[in-house]
Amino acid sequence: QQDLSLNPSRLSGLCGRLKCCLRYELPNAKGVKGGGCGDEGAQCRPVAFFRIGRAGIGRTDHVVAPISAVADRLRQLLEALLGALARPFARVGEGQTLARSGARAMIDLSDGLAKDLARVCLASGVGARVELDAVPVAQALRDGAETLDVDALGLALSGGEDYELLATLDPDDANAAARALRERFGVTLATIGTIIEGDGLVGVDADGNEKPIDPE
Repeated sequence: QQDLSLNPSRLSGLCGRLKCCLRYELPNAKGVKGGGCGDEGAQCRPVAFFRIGRAGIGRTDHVVAPISAVADRLRQLLEALLGALARPFARVGEGQTLARSGARAMIDLSDGLAKDLARVCLASGVGARVELDAVPVAQALRDGAETLDVDALGLALSGGEDYELLATLDPDDANAAARALRERFGVTLATIGTIIEGDGLVGVDADGNEKPIDPE
């Protein structure tokens, strides 16, 4: 038997998994294929518990994603962004709420919004039309992108490892899901696009101009 007192990092991970599982009445995720659970140093893949896979998208679904707040002040920018990357928040409760609200497909954004949206679309044999102005961009990311003279939207579409959730819902269920997330967690659910026939992702700007989105 391992002496956990000699391995603080492992102890922290186990404590994180235990707290997370007890809070949401979930089985310990150790050994679950493609997932883990924890909110203190342990990787958490809450989608594994909702029994909602990447396939199953409805042809009229809206694509939704909760907005993630990091930090608003520029002097906290580096700490905030690195903190979000190193210690992502486990959206277990939010995932449960989306599942109960009728989510048809769901994925955590481990590899970026564009790449993971392309994956769920591929699993259901559909494409997606993304309203670029509706894509959530944290203020800290906007500030950092301005400072570094890079495209904040491009980073929001391609950046990953924060494990926010992306889901598709029937339009009739989207408002109720948004209300439930706001009331229970204070989280804003952004509708960022719609499912379309065919394959691939199409981005649409505020003027209605369309261009393909390369998930790579």
